[in-house]
Amino acid sequence: MVTIVASWDAQSGEGRIHLSLDSAMFDADSRQAMAQAKVHELEALQGDQPIEVMIAHARTLSDFRRTDPRFYDA
Repeated sequence: MVTIVASWDAQSGEGRIHLSLDSAMFDADSRQAMAQAKVHELEALQGDQPIEVMIAHARTLSDFRRTDPRFYDA
């Protein structure tokens, strides 16, 4: 299982993966805390820009990319 922090800019059509945390390296509570911290950091940096920041969970990073086409090439 991986926890992913990603952002989507609808105006430019750009998807970015900022953080990917593997359950083999971090427990669930640690992954969630680090992901939340990254979301807060990204939201503070974006200001008034209309960028969606999200936390997602998937079996693998590849699965995430396959299931959300916005991040296929991210």
